[in-house]
Amino acid sequence: MIKADGHIFVLETAHTTYCFWRMETGHLEHLYYGRHLTLPEHPAERDVAPLMEKHTFAPGNTNLCDGEHPAFSLEDMRLEMSSYGKGDIREPFVEIVHADGSTTSDFRYESYEITEKTAETENGDLPGAYDEKGEAQRLSVRLRDHSYDLVLELHYDVYAECDAIVRSAVLFNESGETVRLNRLMSTQIDFDPAEYVFTTFTGAWAREMHRSDTRMEAGKHVNASYTGTSSSRANPFVMIAKTDTTEDTGECYGCN
Repeated sequence: MIKADGHIFVLETAHTTYCFWRMETGHLEHLYYGRHLTLPEHPAERDVAPLMEKHTFAPGNTNLCDGEHPAFSLEDMRLEMSSYGKGDIREPFVEIVHADGSTTSDFRYESYEITEKTAETENGDLPGAYDEKGEAQRLSVRLRDHSYDLVLELHYDVYAECDAIVRSAVLFNESGETVRLNRLMSTQIDFDPAEYVFTTFTGAWAREMHRSDTRMEAGKHVNASYTGTSSSRANPFVMIAKTDTTEDTGECYGCN
């Protein structure tokens, strides 16, 4: 089920809740993803306030995203998407070179839509998932960069029975000028600092799926392949789990 009012967005499956909200700047801040929360049918800000970080000033040497919001720095936010040029120092979700040579992007909320998710609603000929029972829903959140007249749509497809949320993104160029798109990711998610283990599965022909566990510390860990395909060499499925998680109990997030 999807609960949304343009301010608070809640995605619910059988056992999980995914929640984010539109900040006063127009950016989307991620609030929660985990075991199911009990929220009203029409959640208000007060209902998710315990999940929100409180911002009264921008900490330390961070950059402000604009002059109208001196308490906000995108470096200090858990965001639904990241981009260059406004103080966010993550590896970007979207990376664009504009016609004037600038690499700054500033996508802010414009609108949203909830639709039924079927095979016919997939993006052109791209592969995708659908629900034969017709019970899946799609939340589409439309963000706009007003400086360059680009639109970024974030799609959240909710498959409640499977406890799965499928994310994708589409970029529209409404500027009439040529832009170069160096990167566009399907999703990003920020986890609170904790003791997590990053699990990948590597292998080769006839000896696939060898488990590899890496404890998450400062730095960068990549699960990738230069073959251009997923295969026995590099399975695209990864897990992030607390260090005390077992096959029967504990907190675990899977991404494929």
